[in-house]
Amino acid sequence: AEIILGACEAYIWNKAAEMGLELEICLELDEEGLPRWLTLTGQASPLERQKLNQTLIQDLGLGREDIKWKDPYQSSE
Repeated sequence: AEIILGACEAYIWNKAAEMGLELEICLELDEEGLPRWLTLTGQASPLERQKLNQTLIQDLGLGREDIKWKDPYQSSE
């Protein structure tokens, strides 16, 4: 599971970097070692978020509802 997690995180980081995004990635796998949910923290425009979401949905099998975005400069309160 650790190898799969590391590979998925590296893939996401690389896709984000290709778009010029610097993101913090928090990914959780399910019992079968497949991506379950993903939280991305960082600044990105709505278009950048949409583009990255679409890539991750297609390539990693995540559902749209499984990807959450957090803005590092916004309070979570």
